[in-house]
Amino acid sequence: MVPRAAGTSAAECTTSPDTLPFEHRLLALEAAVALLRPATQGSRPALEELADEIAHIRQLGPVPGAEAGLRDAEELVLQIDARIPASSIRGMLLPDAEQAARYAGLLAHHSEGSLARMDRVEMLVARLCASESTEGRRSVRPRADVDQVLKLAGTPSSADSSRAIAFFAAASQRLPTLGSMNDVFEGGLYLDTRGYKVSLKQQRLDPDVLYAAAAFNLAFESRLDELQRAAGMSDSDLAGRLRAAEQQIDMLFGEPAGRALEEAPAGAPSSQERQRTDPIPLSRARRPWRNLLRGVGIAVALAGSVFLYVRDRGSSRLVPLPAKELARLSPLLDSGSLAGGEDSFLVGRIPSSRWILMSRSERKTAASELRNRLMRRKITAAVVFRDDNVLAIQIEQGRVLAVE
Repeated sequence: MVPRAAGTSAAECTTSPDTLPFEHRLLALEAAVALLRPATQGSRPALEELADEIAHIRQLGPVPGAEAGLRDAEELVLQIDARIPASSIRGMLLPDAEQAARYAGLLAHHSEGSLARMDRVEMLVARLCASESTEGRRSVRPRADVDQVLKLAGTPSSADSSRAIAFFAAASQRLPTLGSMNDVFEGGLYLDTRGYKVSLKQQRLDPDVLYAAAAFNLAFESRLDELQRAAGMSDSDLAGRLRAAEQQIDMLFGEPAGRALEEAPAGAPSSQERQRTDPIPLSRARRPWRNLLRGVGIAVALAGSVFLYVRDRGSSRLVPLPAKELARLSPLLDSGSLAGGEDSFLVGRIPSSRWILMSRSERKTAASELRNRLMRRKITAAVVFRDDNVLAIQIEQGRVLAVE
């Protein structure tokens, strides 16, 4: 057995792995082995050995010696899971919903801040919550139908989930505004959603939040299918763009090191296997890393965690602007901060109640006026969010790139 890594931090949830019932943990391990065995070749011998070890632990029962064996078995399952590519998880057969939910729950209880692990939990939950119509469209099943699945897969959070639920509901309302594949890859929805998910940290795995995210993810998938057919884009072309964007996000959040041990996937994922639980933005043509890093950093900062890291220039400190200065920039700004340095930029908020009453042309005019006033101060970039964390205006290099 592989010993548990020293210094591992506990997940920030109301139930830690070691306090779960003995039988609950055993069932989760057995579910993980059953689901991972067909998804891997290189790790199959280790899984067979692990299955024997789990059977031995079950015979011992909840004795002190069995606890150490449980922890080691869980650690080995997590190591094997990390070696399996996301494409294999997306295409994994899920014949038993309870089994799949227990496997997701094992990942959730041991997520320990890992974005890749939380992505997998969300991916599995979206599949378990999906209902397919006769036309082939997928939508979320009623909450009562999947309540037990969500309880097994998630980790309850003590934080209020109402704001996160409202965010995903608002994001779903934006989907009809996506008129083309270019809107999908160049608009602000990818950036907004990914940044907010990162900012949620462990709260992202709360059952209520997982259900809200699943509803959005399934609605987004349906919209993407419609736009793909309208554009005549092949599955391979779309998968290539998604993979390129996924690699950029991996580099942004430092995930490649964690995925370096992944086994090679058996083949390119089909259209049904594409991961759509985490929409992500493509980079801009000029200085893409700076723009992408800055945008995601701002999204996380506005959601409540002051985090801004730009790989090619170091960190910048956001300084709040006084009300008079905000008014000079735009009468819409309710609050805002400025990051100084050679590449300064503005982070702002506007009241949703005022923004949603404005017409499309009025919004574009407001964005252009803000751009002009910023340029006079030699500020070439800004991201402005509504007070419910929906991206309203994005300005880069003196150009208005996105207006909600």
